[in-house]
Amino acid sequence: MSRRPLPLLMLLALACDDGASTPVSPATDAQVDRAVSPDPTPCDGLALRAQCPPGSNPEIIVSGCIDGAEITDDDGVVTGICARAGECLFACNFQDPCPCGVDRITNEGVFCTDCRDASACGDAICEGGESPATCAVDCGATCAADNERCRGNARQECEENGRWADLDCRDDQICQFGADANAVVTVCQTRISMAGGTFPGFGAQQTVVQSPSTGIRFRERALALPGIRFVDGGDRVLARGDGRLVILDPSGATPVEPTNIVLGGNVVASPNRILRAGRWPQVSEFFDDTSRTVEPMVHDGAEARPGAIAISGDDRWIAAAFSVGLAGRVPEAVLGIWRAEDGRVNHLVRYVDQAVVSSTNPATVVALSIDGAAAVEARPGGVLIVWNVQERRFAHLIQTDVGPVTHMATSVAGDDLLVVAGERGVALWSIGGEPARRWFTPLPSRTTALAIAPDSSAVAVGSNTVLLLDAANGRALYRIASVAADLDFDPRGGRLLVGDVIYASDL
Repeated sequence: MSRRPLPLLMLLALACDDGASTPVSPATDAQVDRAVSPDPTPCDGLALRAQCPPGSNPEIIVSGCIDGAEITDDDGVVTGICARAGECLFACNFQDPCPCGVDRITNEGVFCTDCRDASACGDAICEGGESPATCAVDCGATCAADNERCRGNARQECEENGRWADLDCRDDQICQFGADANAVVTVCQTRISMAGGTFPGFGAQQTVVQSPSTGIRFRERALALPGIRFVDGGDRVLARGDGRLVILDPSGATPVEPTNIVLGGNVVASPNRILRAGRWPQVSEFFDDTSRTVEPMVHDGAEARPGAIAISGDDRWIAAAFSVGLAGRVPEAVLGIWRAEDGRVNHLVRYVDQAVVSSTNPATVVALSIDGAAAVEARPGGVLIVWNVQERRFAHLIQTDVGPVTHMATSVAGDDLLVVAGERGVALWSIGGEPARRWFTPLPSRTTALAIAPDSSAVAVGSNTVLLLDAANGRALYRIASVAADLDFDPRGGRLLVGDVIYASDL
């Protein structure tokens, strides 16, 4: 039985005795009207008829019925409704049962839900006349081994004994991708609050900035190989060697240290790790030459098309965008978060309002805060989704004017600045509170690289040339060099890695 509130008509007080329980004919309008008058005879047939809606017959029962609950048969058809007055328990049995549920009960009678409007088989709820025979996915007591399904907000998997067992999903998740009769793959999907969450901030690095970066323009030294980023707090450089990554000492005092990390594909680097894109990303350690593929986010039966990747500045978190779906279904864009140390899944988030932002194509660029507490994904059309990773909710939606986004950089100075670059130019946004664009600078060609200084004083952007921009207003300070594939500021400030050359504020 499922509970449904009773109309006021059926909640009027009744006395009760041991009267007969034989069903009687439906109440007339005159008898219904008498129900609002004092009860003439406790629990007599006339009084019971007056308490049941037209089109139903009263029957006194002993137990097994809760006041206000619907009475259903084994097939889920609603056959009546329970009522109680004092110690008297009785049922109002419908002359015409409702196979798809009760729509409403009024003084005019019982109105059944039109079965054409009832939820269809495969909505993970056994209702509206569905039965194990007519809709096994919603109502079936037995199942095939290893099958999965969604039942309401719960994710279930079929055990060897043929019974459905609940799988672990957090309280903030619902089951997705398995809510129809043909699907055998399910995931625990984080709920999306359309009101948004709070923004946790991009955090701040621990390295003390020793020199300002706005004066960088002098060629300090050339490197033997193209550099990717500063490591070891700025003392060494991760570079591209002969088919493998290597660690360089810019001073030349120590030899090049090779790694076992093979070059190839889309890669991003943190101070101690490198992340390579793929169906499931692979993370490698610089200094112990170990690699691992992260734990799959969805079942192997799902189609997963990878997109952008990112790794947090503290080496702890990995983010990867991809679109995922089942055969015959439109894929949905999602963002996965993993622990970098062991590749274990943390959670999956997605924004699915197609009217606001494309929900089928994966993010073109992803950025993480230095501590992984916040994430930003750029969707087609220049739309940014700023996520509160801790709350597992989005914090902001931002429409940029840089065109299709190609690069993003989050500040590490604790000021919550975000630099976004695309085909039309580069812009700096402040998103610590209400998102606001501080400036936009057009560029002559597509952006190839982007970096923000550790003190947020300058922005380096590669286009058909490498420019150093004043972060206060977006104006060009210096033309540094020709096009470079990688740009990175020394975490101590005052130096900029531009491919195979390091530039500095002074000589």
